[in-house]
Amino acid sequence: MIESNLLDVLARLGGAADRLRRVLRFDWTSQTEQAVWAARFLLELQSRLGGGRASGIAGELSLVGIVGGASSGKSTIFNNLLGGRAVSRVTARGHATRGLIAAVHERHRDRVEAMLASGLLFPAFARCTSLLDDDIAGQPDALHVVYHSVDALRDVALFDTPDFTSEPARVEGDIALTTLPWYDRLIVIIDHERWFDRQAIGHLRDESARFGQRRFVVFNRGQAGPMAEDQQERLAQQAGRLAADGFQMIEFRQGRGRCTFPPNTLAPLLQRLAEPILSRRAPLLRFLGRAATSVLNNNGERRSRLAGLSVALERAALSAVPSRTDCIASLMTSDEKRHLDVIARTLRVRETREWLARQADRIRQALRRRVPLIGGMLPASASVAGPAADAPDRATVGWEVFCARCRRQLAAIDEAVSGSDFWSEIRRWTSIEPPPSRKELNEQCRDRINALMTRLDAAIKTWTAKVESECRGVAPHLLGAVGATALAGAIVLIAVAGPVTALTWPVISVALGKAVATLLASAGAGAVAGRPLTRLLVVIQEKLLGSDEFLAVGEAVEEYRQAIAQFGRAAAAGCFAHAQALVLPDDDELTRALTVLCDAVEAD
Repeated sequence: MIESNLLDVLARLGGAADRLRRVLRFDWTSQTEQAVWAARFLLELQSRLGGGRASGIAGELSLVGIVGGASSGKSTIFNNLLGGRAVSRVTARGHATRGLIAAVHERHRDRVEAMLASGLLFPAFARCTSLLDDDIAGQPDALHVVYHSVDALRDVALFDTPDFTSEPARVEGDIALTTLPWYDRLIVIIDHERWFDRQAIGHLRDESARFGQRRFVVFNRGQAGPMAEDQQERLAQQAGRLAADGFQMIEFRQGRGRCTFPPNTLAPLLQRLAEPILSRRAPLLRFLGRAATSVLNNNGERRSRLAGLSVALERAALSAVPSRTDCIASLMTSDEKRHLDVIARTLRVRETREWLARQADRIRQALRRRVPLIGGMLPASASVAGPAADAPDRATVGWEVFCARCRRQLAAIDEAVSGSDFWSEIRRWTSIEPPPSRKELNEQCRDRINALMTRLDAAIKTWTAKVESECRGVAPHLLGAVGATALAGAIVLIAVAGPVTALTWPVISVALGKAVATLLASAGAGAVAGRPLTRLLVVIQEKLLGSDEFLAVGEAVEEYRQAIAQFGRAAAAGCFAHAQALVLPDDDELTRALTVLCDAVEAD
């Protein structure tokens, strides 16, 4: 049951390698991907043998890779092991082999073909069948297979690999190192120039040891004649550093294309290849268990930081949403703004709570210079008392204010994303940067704002007419002095723009009483006191506040505010979705597969 479950998990992880590496950006290398397929291949064959732990194809065929640096003689030895046939291309120029070339005995043809066709063997590579003496160069994304009748290799699938030391090999993806998990044994070819290259030797030893591979070293030399005893001793030490179970030295002319060795030159190597291969199940699963644990730990850290990013994005999205006072002040037409300076001074009465003073200051500043609040609507020299001839209408003003606020939101969102703990973690492991917020101010947005401004314009006109109608008989000299527009604006700014739940009628009535008195004094019309003021406040309370006209203005302003808030939230949601795509959910099949793999390794 455990074996069957593990096979399913490995198949799922093998198919999800691109998602882990390219989408989620975890450290799931191409070599790890190949290790998954190699482990699945090994366990599948073991299950066919009834749960045995032997390596190789049905315990009969071992996979042997020939590896080495550029122009080290890999293809020459590969061809000579196949009886001197011109299977793999050999040229005077290095890096002739560009892809995997496998040589398999004819007795295994049907079995190997079936496993290649089913995707059990090297599923990530395209399959090409070639003939002996085809002089194959290979392709980085393909596996070329040839079949032979060399009895000394009847139980060996021999692979010629590209070098892993030259620049062309690096560009092609280091195929030899990537496919390393597949091989039960390595034949390591070291040319004369690299005999004592400890760095290359150490790197290959570390790469190979974690997959439980046995290694045999072939030192080749380009000159004839006996070798000094001390040099032979040094070569033995080098083989020891590679942890090889044997080595031999051969002589052949380097850099002159194909050459054929004398008979029995490779007899020590063939003898080693005939030895049985130990199971590599445990080291392969340990390697994969460490890779899976690393992904799960990294994912857990990302998930824990994702919640903080969500909070920061929500805060940034709402940071540029204006208050109702800001909206009303910035959306007024030029005619309405002519009365706004008086109203702004009126609203500085401290009894209307601290927010009134702050909002009054904002309104006054909005009238006197260009600020983001009104999107630069007014030129620096514009006068409150006299609007420019080409003053924008409410629709234009509404769109410009909307754009300015939305751009400010995008900037705040990008800043929140860039400085978040989540993206600090992503940068640490992947070096990638978050993309900028991509929400656009399109025609759909503009159509919505235009419709809202049309609605607000009609609501304000209706509200002003309502104020004039209800107040004409109560305080006609007030209306004549400052106009219905000023009074309507004062009521809206005091009663609608602030936190209505905090502004009870006593607070509003005090503020309106002082506002009316100040309006009259500013207009040179004297003061309204006693019964006329009381009647006016009663009219405002009973006939104006809570009326359909009053509510229509507030609703239009609030919907405008919500349009800005929705834009910011949509931009924030896009940024959050991009971040969330880099986190595996707990209930994802891939998360479960990684967890099962870790558990299976611990239990193995």
